[in-house]
Amino acid sequence: MKNEMPKNPNIPHNVIIEGREKISISGVLDVESFDENEILLETSCGSMAVIGEDMRVDKLSIETGDTVIEGRIVCIEYNDKKTSRQSLWSKLF
Repeated sequence: MKNEMPKNPNIPHNVIIEGREKISISGVLDVESFDENEILLETSCGSMAVIGEDMRVDKLSIETGDTVIEGRIVCIEYNDKKTSRQSLWSKLF
């Protein structure tokens, strides 16, 4: 299986989880989709899924690559394959 290269490996990617109730993520390139149970992000290290309950995006800045999600964090998963879902930003614009 061949790994796909991230869009921009020079953007630092960091994840900080605070008490499983708040997650701060840097290096976010795009938001693929979101609802209260799953948020799919494209990061400089590949696709990332944040799974939980009652989640909401508290802060989102694609310009700086910073995102803050609040809710009950259950799981974080990375996938090197690009998601096939249409980007949230491409749906809006």
